[in-house]
Amino acid sequence: MRRSAADPASHATDRRALMPFILPLDDDNPRIRLPHPWVNWTLIGLCFAVFLVQVVSPPTVEFNLIKTFGAIPRLVVGGPFESFTSIGMPAIASIVTYAFLHGDIIHLLLNMLVLWVYGDNVEDSMGHTNYLIFYAICGILAVFSQILINPSSTSPIIGASGAIAGVMGAYFVLYPKARLLVPIFIFPVYLPAYLVLSFWMLFQILAAFQADSAVAGVAWWAHIGGFVAGAVLIKFFRHKVHFDVAPHELPKGIEINSFSRDRNPKRARSRQDES
Repeated sequence: MRRSAADPASHATDRRALMPFILPLDDDNPRIRLPHPWVNWTLIGLCFAVFLVQVVSPPTVEFNLIKTFGAIPRLVVGGPFESFTSIGMPAIASIVTYAFLHGDIIHLLLNMLVLWVYGDNVEDSMGHTNYLIFYAICGILAVFSQILINPSSTSPIIGASGAIAGVMGAYFVLYPKARLLVPIFIFPVYLPAYLVLSFWMLFQILAAFQADSAVAGVAWWAHIGGFVAGAVLIKFFRHKVHFDVAPHELPKGIEINSFSRDRNPKRARSRQDES
């Protein structure tokens, strides 16, 4: 997530935010309830579609799109139902629309990769409708976490990473033992989800308290707020029956049907069916 558009510097991707980011390339965590995570795929598709509109638009039009649909703290706090954008949209609506805008292609691709890896399992844990509501609430709580830090800011907040951080928080609670494929230097290795996500969260907290984080162009507190929101809210949204069984924990001779991105049975994690 970025604080953007008020000046060109804040609109650019902050490489310091990307370098220490433990980027998941895949996981060994198959879905067990849903053959297709339609909501997660739709959210990814919408983000790409909106970014395409940004790319093909003239710079002035893109600037206006970000000022209109990005969440501007001063407007959201100052008069959410009275402060109108250039198209007549109340400012409060931007706490939803901001999550579909991105600052550049790297910002978009990294966010969508993370959502692709984590999102399908979280949607599988709660169903399509609950996942859509959960994602929206996490995005709203994430942006308010950032707004509370600097409510007088006139820089639009954009990016899906606050909502995605909520998905990550849910994944942390649901599947701490799932293995994530992450690049360590140039070597892809599998690490447990609790380790990867704990490191990511620790970095967000350290970065948020840096003296220069206010001008870094990254909404660190939105990441933190989103992650905490997801970790707390997941218990209210997930199915009542939840299983997280690693292959080595499953009794011999038990075979479980699952829906997995990875059709290699050696990598797919076995999970117990509700029935």
